[in-house]
Amino acid sequence: MSEVLQYGYREDIITDSKKDRAKLQIALYMLMAKHQNPNMIFESGKIAYIPDKYELYANETGMYVNTDVYIGMIEDYLKSKMPNEYEQLKKNSPNLFNKSHYKGGKVSEDQIKKLATGGNPSEYYQSLMNRLQEITLSDPGTDSDAEKDPAIKANRRRRRAEAAKIVDQLIDIKKVTENIDARGWEDDLSAMSKWLGTSQDVANPYVQLYYQMVDNGKAKAEKEFMELEGQFDSHMQDLWEYQKSDVAMGLSNLTPIYKDNLRNINYKKYYSFAYKKDTKPDGKEFQRLVTEKDKEFTSLDPTQQNVLRFLNRVYRQWLGDKNGFANQKFIEKMDRNGKEVKMSRLELFNGIGLVNEKHKDNQFKHYAGFFPKVPPTLAEVRNYSHPFSKKYWKEWYKRSFTFFFESQFEA
Repeated sequence: MSEVLQYGYREDIITDSKKDRAKLQIALYMLMAKHQNPNMIFESGKIAYIPDKYELYANETGMYVNTDVYIGMIEDYLKSKMPNEYEQLKKNSPNLFNKSHYKGGKVSEDQIKKLATGGNPSEYYQSLMNRLQEITLSDPGTDSDAEKDPAIKANRRRRRAEAAKIVDQLIDIKKVTENIDARGWEDDLSAMSKWLGTSQDVANPYVQLYYQMVDNGKAKAEKEFMELEGQFDSHMQDLWEYQKSDVAMGLSNLTPIYKDNLRNINYKKYYSFAYKKDTKPDGKEFQRLVTEKDKEFTSLDPTQQNVLRFLNRVYRQWLGDKNGFANQKFIEKMDRNGKEVKMSRLELFNGIGLVNEKHKDNQFKHYAGFFPKVPPTLAEVRNYSHPFSKKYWKEWYKRSFTFFFESQFEA
């Protein structure tokens, strides 16, 4: 045993102590048992370390055996001192020194046989990942009435059980094919990778699935954005061609000399066709977009009407439609009564049913003609007030010396 300990200079410091000798002894017992039973897979190795009364009453007297280290020590010793016996042992039991079989192993014999006899593990792994994603994305019921349905609850339990089983299978395949124990998210990472690695370095299927869904979501959002941006640019190009025409010259403050110079546009007049002042039920005045139901809409040019139709449609689809982005149920939160409820993005923003619920007057609710109000850019301020005006320098001061506009300081 002392000779084997000479091979203990590894990621764990191994000393010639009673404790480390006991761990080596357990590892030898595990190796001997697996040699006699090649299909045997261990959950873990553990010793009880009780050198005194204090340790006897400690919360944790057991110590796990780092099988990666100790099985590796034994293997290196046999390779060096007993090469013939080492080759014979491997021939009799091919997985005798497979470290994944000594820690948390739940690989079924059928899976090992399937993968060892020419099955395609990558295709099988991907098919399981696809099924796990399908289960994760599926929603068996979002409204409160559906949540009470026993059939829906039973279906949800069944799906979660299936998902847990699939995760175990995915981990087992990793262990068999790549010798990676991915039961914990960082089990397979080196100390350096934990600090400098990326999501691609993590083998745990939960983490892989999360980043796969994030990447898919980003790709989908980017595609939708590019399509909307293309439509928007097309409408704005048509609008520009109309606004700079002789017919609309009076609306835009342009002169023939500066027709194609965007810097000389009076933006306030250029977009004035799109806005309408309205009054809230409480008597407060506000500005909104012109809609098709307003009488002003009929007097506009078709290019201007198309711009308004596009903007009103997009804002309504995102914020007003029942199945729109803002009204999709996406998260479970605990309400003020301590009950888990599924909430939409808009409900979460307004705090509906939560302890921090906003006052009714401060809650957001989409209305016809809504458009997001954003702070003017410094270029826009310069456009409607000259660079030496008090208003311009007040805006410049806010952006340069205060946190009034958070976007100025975002990384």
